[in-house]
Amino acid sequence: MAPRTSKIVLTSHITFSVGWLGAVAVFLALAITGLSSQNIQLARTAYVAMELSAWYVIVPFCLASLFTGVIQSLGTNWGLFKYYWTFNFGFNFYYYAPVWWGHGTLSK
Repeated sequence: MAPRTSKIVLTSHITFSVGWLGAVAVFLALAITGLSSQNIQLARTAYVAMELSAWYVIVPFCLASLFTGVIQSLGTNWGLFKYYWTFNFGFNFYYYAPVWWGHGTLSK
């Protein structure tokens, strides 16, 4: 991979990963608000916002982070499984699974 392309892919991977982390922090804040609120309308609004942020922010950032990470690892001499620290790719699946499983319960 050309150095310019590698920098673009790395920058996009970091951007999507940090964006995903921020979106999960917002999701957590909404979940705490929804659970602790005595106001029914506020709790319902928090859960609607959680569903929207999950489907339109968390899932796309999650997939974009995975996609750009795989491109970055396959396009450089680091490789996907060449060094021990690139095995975090496997750990990412551990973090992606609750996102997908949680959507079934969130939408109901």
